[in-house]
Amino acid sequence: MVHQSQEEAEQAIIASQLSTSFTAPEIIARGNIPNWLGQVQESRITDMIRKLSDFTNRFYTTSHGVNASNYIHDEWQAIASTRSDMTVEKYNHRDWPQDSVILTFKGHTKPEEIVVIGGHLDSTVGRSTGENTRAPGADDNASGIATFTEVIRVLASNQTLSQTVRCSLWATQQKK
Repeated sequence: MVHQSQEEAEQAIIASQLSTSFTAPEIIARGNIPNWLGQVQESRITDMIRKLSDFTNRFYTTSHGVNASNYIHDEWQAIASTRSDMTVEKYNHRDWPQDSVILTFKGHTKPEEIVVIGGHLDSTVGRSTGENTRAPGADDNASGIATFTEVIRVLASNQTLSQTVRCSLWATQQKK
């Protein structure tokens, strides 16, 4: 989500917390966070939201979904190309054309410990979504993908991680 002010964002968080029992995990790397936040560029997030929303839809059965998956793969590959400890791959689903995209940031001290962060890359208006159905999905899930991508970019700029982090965007089939 994009908010017009920090106050508006905080109010949205508070409102969402009132309706859930979610407990946020403790942040261990607190000392790094101000440095990381200082590198985040809002314009990169909003630009990617716009680019992803420009696809007619990102539905898993459409050519637009395939093109969106390829676009994300290429964006992540450009980020990962600067590092030997990052890889990007596509996961091909045999039953539909859209690939999932997976970026792996290999940990340096505990590479066998894997943290998976994921979300869906498709957009839909339901089961009736077809090749020409307009489903830009700015808030579902282009905003998540864009934020994810910016976090990856910041971490790739000069960070090493203890554990391996695997970022996955899944092409998802709708249940019938």
